[in-house]
Amino acid sequence: MVLAVHASAVADNFAPIARPATDAYRADVAAAPERGGDAAAVWLTVASLVEHAALVPEGEAADVLGTAIGLALEQLGEEAFVRLGAAEWGEADRVPSDAIVLLTDAMQSADLLNLAASTLDSLLGADRALGPVQRGRILAKRARVAWKLGMLEEADARYRRVEHIGRSQQSAELKARAAIGFVALAQLRGNYPDVRRHARRAVRLAEQSGLRSLIRNAHSGMLVAAAVARSLDEALVHGWQVYRASLGDPVQEAEVLQNLGQALLDSGHTDTARAVFASVVSRRIPPRILLPALGGLALASGDEHRASVRWAARQARSIDERAVPRYALASALVECAIALARIGDHDESEELRAEGLRIARAHGFHEVVYRAEDLEASVGNEREAPAALRKRSAAVVRELEWMEPEHLPERIALAVGSSSD
Repeated sequence: MVLAVHASAVADNFAPIARPATDAYRADVAAAPERGGDAAAVWLTVASLVEHAALVPEGEAADVLGTAIGLALEQLGEEAFVRLGAAEWGEADRVPSDAIVLLTDAMQSADLLNLAASTLDSLLGADRALGPVQRGRILAKRARVAWKLGMLEEADARYRRVEHIGRSQQSAELKARAAIGFVALAQLRGNYPDVRRHARRAVRLAEQSGLRSLIRNAHSGMLVAAAVARSLDEALVHGWQVYRASLGDPVQEAEVLQNLGQALLDSGHTDTARAVFASVVSRRIPPRILLPALGGLALASGDEHRASVRWAARQARSIDERAVPRYALASALVECAIALARIGDHDESEELRAEGLRIARAHGFHEVVYRAEDLEASVGNEREAPAALRKRSAAVVRELEWMEPEHLPERIALAVGSSSD
């Protein structure tokens, strides 16, 4: 693929001061020195080169950045670079430094979030050839890292910047990226009317953009919105479409299955929900997906499957807070606490509740705080009778029931290094 370098003036030259790459990397590996494996050394080298390129004059910067791009391409591989780039951006507004942006996806999947943030921030200053659309893409990636780190207000400000650029450039793509980001933030804050509002707009804009990855992500947002609204038929139909579009990508498959499991649980189809969650937690996938599935499995199991409740609680307790997304861990701990209380394990339930509440308060996860503080109400909630299904969605349920594994694994396996995260 031949990538054109845009030499036009940059309409939006927002370039934050980047955290030094070495400091960022040390923060990431403090809890888990093995993060990133052998690839981490290359990632750190690329990040350091990009940081240097942002600090030197333009002529010198181009050479340094070229070296970083070469390393990124070598690490990704030509086939992956072409495939991932086409799915992410199509053919328009491409630049050589796209290779570095794609490499930060791998950093994120390995939970090297601070290193990814440092690299993206530095790239905004290092690549003087970036046009407004390319800068908006990088800012959207950077906003995603921010909310994964629990920095919701910072993420919101970055998504608003992306939306502003999208409007000024009449870019449906950037406006869609911002809308998808607002869906994620609304969900993290527990504002489900906003989830649905932003998701509807995201679908419309993503369809206008024609980009496969955005269309998939936007429909995933509609799945979440439909599930929260207890519109199970709509959620299953959206979700099954997203699942079929994800086949072949283990992370994307697990992500949509997790959302489908939640929709089924919320609608009273606990047996099918348990089958789906059990399938998800038996896979080697990133913690942002696996942890919600742990909590879902505990809630879907109940008295009929007490061993599964206790297994999920043990797995959640074994995870180091510093090694995973805080929101996902806090929510999983509280959900396991609710499930334990329902089966009468009150002492252990209180321990998990207190830990989940501590994390949620520290990071402003208001929905989790509310559930943890009002645990008795959650414990006492009667399970809903299964919602009636239309023919099309009933067929989806039958497909999902077959996914339950014979046995749960001895322990969960958290994946790192997946570029699909």
